[in-house]
Amino acid sequence: MESEMPENCDETIDNTNDSSNLEFGKKRRGKGAVYDFCTAITYSDFLKNFNVKLNNKGLVQMFECQKNIFKYRFKRNLKEGTKFYYQCSPWKETCLVSSYITIKNDHVSIFIEDEPHDHSTKNERGISEETKKAINKLYDVGVRAPKAILRSLDKQGFNCPMKSQLQNYLVRLRKDRMSLKNDDISKDCNQGSLDVFKKDFYVDLPLYTASYQWISTIKTENIIKMRHDNKIYHLTSMTMEKALAREKVIEYGTISGDLLEKNLIENCHLPKITKTYLDKSNWQNSKCNCRYFLENYICVHIIGLAFKYRLVDIPESARCMEAEIQVERLEKTKASFFFDKSSSSADDSDSEVLSNGSIKEIESISNGDLILENINRFKRSISAMESNDHELENPRKRGRPKKKI
Repeated sequence: MESEMPENCDETIDNTNDSSNLEFGKKRRGKGAVYDFCTAITYSDFLKNFNVKLNNKGLVQMFECQKNIFKYRFKRNLKEGTKFYYQCSPWKETCLVSSYITIKNDHVSIFIEDEPHDHSTKNERGISEETKKAINKLYDVGVRAPKAILRSLDKQGFNCPMKSQLQNYLVRLRKDRMSLKNDDISKDCNQGSLDVFKKDFYVDLPLYTASYQWISTIKTENIIKMRHDNKIYHLTSMTMEKALAREKVIEYGTISGDLLEKNLIENCHLPKITKTYLDKSNWQNSKCNCRYFLENYICVHIIGLAFKYRLVDIPESARCMEAEIQVERLEKTKASFFFDKSSSSADDSDSEVLSNGSIKEIESISNGDLILENINRFKRSISAMESNDHELENPRKRGRPKKKI
């Protein structure tokens, strides 16, 4: 049997075999690269006119030809001679056009590849800057999962990076956002206000009294003035019983920073020193290193020194108060039904309050007889409730049986 062929079979075969309609990629490696002759000059003129840079071995490292810079790549030894290959590579850009030179008898021949220069293209590696900006916006909004970021980048039309590239970039981004840098600390310090913050404190009468007692009991000799940073500080002792000498102050300042176990026992005689700065222009801006000042922004030492220098007036009521324990009066006890006749300040006869509001006078009895009387009364009340003749005074509740007639 002969196979049936379509009428246009020859035409289809001819169309597929026609090489004029097909476009093949041009080979640019090895023998596929085409180099055109550029110029041939002497070696001395080549050094002068082509901005040549030589390395330590005297080989041509870089030269300029036709306003393009060619950098050295490699050399190849052939039968014709040695060829030195170069590539066009401007700053921060990469051009694929290459060239080579040959040197024979102090004559240099330059050959350049027959390809157009393209200095606009950049060999970008990793994630582009536009994609990084989009990732930063998504990270700030709260989209931080790699899959969610890739999905949103694809919808916005960006070139999506690989998942590993995105994860590495997110690690670096977290470090930049979460880490604390020295530049950030200096910026925060400069942005902050250098003025003293407004202190809001309350001085009550007991604080005035304590300040007046402290400044009146402490001696003037125990207050030492020292100047530091154009400020006068008043140094006093926490324990007012111990006198504070200037030698002890100097010794305390040198040792307090390094109190070890060895010299701790030797220097235990040093008292704790309070350092108070009194601002005479406005005493409310004064400072002290005591614990009470750190909690309330005011203390006994500031008010006492301000009163000494007549910067504040302590009221007379605070001066007259004495630090004594006031005994509080006890509350009046409730009147009992029975009380002893000998201990009472009332009438000679005892009394009992009845249910109708009248008072019945009874004879005084001892404690033992009183207990027996209460027990007997309790028994009589129980027996009266159990008897049938006892009348029910309480109202009838739900579920309680009715009284039989």
